[in-house]
Amino acid sequence: MTYPVLADAKTFLSVSSSGEDTVLGWLVSAAVKFVEEYTGHDFVADAAQTVTVIPEYPNLHGKRRLLIRETEFTAVTTVTNGDGIVVVAGNRLLLPENGPPYWMMELDADSGLVWWRGSDGAGVVTIVGTKGYGAACPADVFLAILEIIAQWYRARATGGMGPIATATRQGMVIPPGELPKHIFEILDRYKRRR
Repeated sequence: MTYPVLADAKTFLSVSSSGEDTVLGWLVSAAVKFVEEYTGHDFVADAAQTVTVIPEYPNLHGKRRLLIRETEFTAVTTVTNGDGIVVVAGNRLLLPENGPPYWMMELDADSGLVWWRGSDGAGVVTIVGTKGYGAACPADVFLAILEIIAQWYRARATGGMGPIATATRQGMVIPPGELPKHIFEILDRYKRRR
């Protein structure tokens, strides 16, 4: 499952005309960006990409562990250490073990390797792999994005923070412009913690 697209938003909102397509397209993009920034995850895997990581010195995780701060991977195909040595798959373990997503690597103790920045300290570890949280956007995150789009769409239709509120089937009243608490409860389960 990918992120919601315009057609998903229109179906969710029961909008059949194309008159709101531009605005709904903007809201789809904004909601996806909001969720990615709030959680720290890109939920849909990207094609193979190259990422460079500077090993930390002193390495708080040990010389065999490499923390990947800026991104996470669903799969890794090639790793080149800072000294130019290719680290074969049998000499590295992707972490956490219950991933993806993977955001750390550990070198096999028997390999004799350590993460290396090069003799001048300017070397970087190069990782080629598929970036993202997983192969597909989780269903609850997909629905949360649609609910954010719907909330923002309704807020726009009522003049932003205007006087009209939304009442849910459960009787909860949501002021325009505010996101329901349950959306944050869903997203908080996915917040990146490092």
